Amino acid sequence: MKERILRILKNSKKALSEEELKEAIGIGQEEDISKLLQDMETTYDIYVTTSGKLMDINKSPYRKGIYTTPKGKTGVVTVGDETFLIKHENSYDAVDGDTVLIQPIYTKKSTGNEGNVVQVLSRDLNQIIGEVYHVNEDAFVRPDNFRLLKLSIAIPDQSAIDGAKVIVDLNQQDGNEYYGTIVRTLGYKNDPGVDIESIAYQYGFVKTYNQSTLDEVEKMPDKVLPQDFSGRLDLRDIEIFTIDGKDTKDIDDAISLKELPDGTFLVGVHIADVTHYVKEGSAVDKEAYERGTSGYFANSVYPMLPQKLSNGICSLNPGVDRLAMSVFAKVDQTGKIMDSFITPSVIRSRKQMNYDDVNRILNGETVEGYEPYKRTLRKMNEVSQVQIERRNNKGALELDDKELKFIYDDNGHPVEPTVLASHDAEKLIESFMLIANQVAPAKLSQIDAPCIYRVHDKPALSSLDKWMNLFHSMGYEYNKKYDNSCLAVQQLLEATNDKEEKRVLQLYFLRSLMKAVYSAENIGHSGLAMPEYAQFTSPIRRYPDDLLHRFLKSFYMVGDKYTREATRWDEELKQIYPESTRYHTHIESDYPKEYDAHVREKLPVQADFLSNREQKAVSCERQVLKMKSAEYMQDHIGEEYEGNVTGIMKNGIFVELDNLINGMIPVSDLGGNFTYNDATMVLEDKKQGKSYHIGDRLLVSTQYANKENGIVNFHLIKVVRSVEFHDIYKEAVEKIKSKKKSFYNKRPYNPRKHK
Repeated sequence: MKERILRILKNSKKALSEEELKEAIGIGQEEDISKLLQDMETTYDIYVTTSGKLMDINKSPYRKGIYTTPKGKTGVVTVGDETFLIKHENSYDAVDGDTVLIQPIYTKKSTGNEGNVVQVLSRDLNQIIGEVYHVNEDAFVRPDNFRLLKLSIAIPDQSAIDGAKVIVDLNQQDGNEYYGTIVRTLGYKNDPGVDIESIAYQYGFVKTYNQSTLDEVEKMPDKVLPQDFSGRLDLRDIEIFTIDGKDTKDIDDAISLKELPDGTFLVGVHIADVTHYVKEGSAVDKEAYERGTSGYFANSVYPMLPQKLSNGICSLNPGVDRLAMSVFAKVDQTGKIMDSFITPSVIRSRKQMNYDDVNRILNGETVEGYEPYKRTLRKMNEVSQVQIERRNNKGALELDDKELKFIYDDNGHPVEPTVLASHDAEKLIESFMLIANQVAPAKLSQIDAPCIYRVHDKPALSSLDKWMNLFHSMGYEYNKKYDNSCLAVQQLLEATNDKEEKRVLQLYFLRSLMKAVYSAENIGHSGLAMPEYAQFTSPIRRYPDDLLHRFLKSFYMVGDKYTREATRWDEELKQIYPESTRYHTHIESDYPKEYDAHVREKLPVQADFLSNREQKAVSCERQVLKMKSAEYMQDHIGEEYEGNVTGIMKNGIFVELDNLINGMIPVSDLGGNFTYNDATMVLEDKKQGKSYHIGDRLLVSTQYANKENGIVNFHLIKVVRSVEFHDIYKEAVEKIKSKKKSFYNKRPYNPRKHK
């Protein structure tokens, strides 16, 4: 009833009386809804006019929304298509995440509309992490989340020492005043790992598990049992191995390859069968869903699954039997997938390889222990290169994938920045995983079954326009009737190959891209140029992959049709791999017929939630890297570095050093009177004749670094190289003026007009 009322009032062009509302709902006038309306008025879902009529709250003089503080003191409330900026002095008692009632202030300023917070309606804040401090005899906790610094949190525990990092349960007293109860002490703020744990906690990542989860895991086996072989293809005697980073302990994927007589290849991608052990609705499953993903933050790992699963029975460790979901794909010499099949399997990895060693093999070096696999690895690389070329021809984005990682000492202190980049071994694994991630959703869509897709929309033209202007201002030409396909952008980016500004343009382009998300509806993946894509290959560390595995088991790997497909493939695989064996072919679903409707109903909500969890992991990773960058630079104050300008705002210049550490040159450090032109993205002091542009190369020194807030500031020493900048707006104005001038010059003299 409440939803119907809100929908009617939202669509109504006028305020309605209670009688008119009942008529619109289709209920009798005798039915009493006054209590419901009173409750909705109390929660400000509806607004009652002075004449007693009802309207949607967001059509009234007020607006209801979530108050956020993305950049510190200035708040933002977004209601539908409207965004209101809330100045600090107008924010009342609101803190980040509050549901608030605001009074809009409509202005003509370019900064947008503003608003005053009238009332904080609700706050979902039961626990925080922070640092203990004392005022005289009284103990308090200062929240680590700077967006919550308005809160005053007193704690009765007088034994708590200053600087201790604690998790506190909150009991609201009045407005922003709370009493807190310490439920866990993480350690002292400078203890190893406490800094990362503090940030991770703010994003919902913890290293401890619920007791019910641990109890379930304790009962799980440490090795594959004979009864687990039922319905599986035995691939233990074929050449299968894994390639990962040197420190990887949770191994999701293994690969195989066989060259066939007709010149095609049989690609094998073998993925840990996590859902065999983690049953839907179990305590382990529920907690894995709430986490959504594993977190990899600096030198710390926050696994989605407890270690007994993630590093043990689910991990495809070498020399031991492991249950898997195996994808076989026949790929021709152009990289096209000709045929494919997915089956439950049991495998035994021959070797745990690492990227560094495999890259050396692919570069022609000899690495001890890899002799039996050299030919297979080189053939795999051939297949990978063909796949890459095929994707690029279709318009997949191939962007600079350099990544900043630190080397840490035993106390977790960053001692050396390193720049990681993908080479042939990393690209080989990516290519094989992308094959599996295309096959899996295709199997489900062929039978019109539910699927959790990984989708990536095209960049909005409005977002792309600014990047195109930057591209043009650097002297690159383009067709003004460009489209927003990634193929069109990729063709433009090819013009920047071997140019100094290539990475800067790519970084700026990335800001115009839509985020890839999970979805129950398929719209394709623009960045990969794939019409159908889902994530299948990392079920130990990504919950959406586990959902996809369940859907394959419950909808695809069942019934007579799958039995016929399995029989055909078993016969072919027997010829290719004589050592393979099937343990029973007919597989019955563990799920009832009603499961389809159950999945379709829940999936959109699950997809949104898991997209949000993934974004929180990304945000947490960035914040930790920012903190560790500042911590490293604290030891290097005054040292000089070269870097490129990657962004400009009115308050300063953003610089990325060659070691990929980012910081800012405050505009106050530049001297003079600089103004920022948003249209051209240029910071200019006309009086001095100085200007700074995105892409400029600078020599800077570290001026200031603060681990606590992650800030790194640079001092400008000199401009090493300025980009060749074309003021396209000025050029356009000059062009218009010249056209007008030539038009008047060419007009014939009319004596009558000049009488």
